[in-house]
Amino acid sequence: MLAFMVMIAWMGGAMALWWIFQDIYSSWYWIPIALVYNLISAEYFAHQILMHRSLPVDTQTWTYKILVFFATVDLTYGNLGKNVVTHDLHHLYADQDHRDPIHAKHNWWTTGSLSPFMYVYQAPLDIPDIDRYFAEQQQKHQDIRQDKWTTFCGDHVIVLTIGYWSLLALVAPVLLFKVVFLGRLLFSLMQLILTLSTHTRQFVIGYKNFPESPAYNNLLLHCLFLGLVPSALHNNHHGKQQMISHRVRWFEIDIGSVIINHVLKPLLIKR
Repeated sequence: MLAFMVMIAWMGGAMALWWIFQDIYSSWYWIPIALVYNLISAEYFAHQILMHRSLPVDTQTWTYKILVFFATVDLTYGNLGKNVVTHDLHHLYADQDHRDPIHAKHNWWTTGSLSPFMYVYQAPLDIPDIDRYFAEQQQKHQDIRQDKWTTFCGDHVIVLTIGYWSLLALVAPVLLFKVVFLGRLLFSLMQLILTLSTHTRQFVIGYKNFPESPAYNNLLLHCLFLGLVPSALHNNHHGKQQMISHRVRWFEIDIGSVIINHVLKPLLIKR
């Protein structure tokens, strides 16, 4: 069911992108709006802030509740309670076959591209001392795992998503197609480019600031994303996982981390 829904989102996003190209001069602005919408809920909030705990969030703030809802119904990371627990596997075993859940070569269909296929089949993992890992992660993310709203959204992702999409289809279909669906498609394509260009030897087009990090490289052309995607500086991202700013060298643009630090932090930080 989730795979079918993601496919609908992709198809809706492709249609919206086609409509925009038909009248690019007067409707181009939907592309940055859709991308920023998805970046805030998926990349900044779900990935950087929650999975990497770059900020000590207050789960009782309205901002947290709203962003959890959007991150759920956009079907990017879906069940956040489960994803925050499993995400560190990618960093502990980056690019190790049968251990890295988003191995760029063997598991390219999973969260590397955030595709519908990730809901159909995921290769089995061989994780040493898996019980200890989950116990540590449960403790690390205790506040998120025990938050009732996060649990509710994760347990009812299908119902909430269908309800949200149906409401938008009735009252604001332009937002459904040109923001929600388009944002989902663009974010998936961006993640696929990022995964292939940073974790696949055949596409190495970058450099390292942290040679010891297993992640291959920073995306040399990360500026193509206007610095809006902190993890495009992927070697930095793996080398120092909990940093808010991914900038190490002077020429590394990191507007995304500026937004996290100056816009989201005051709204989510524990007081």
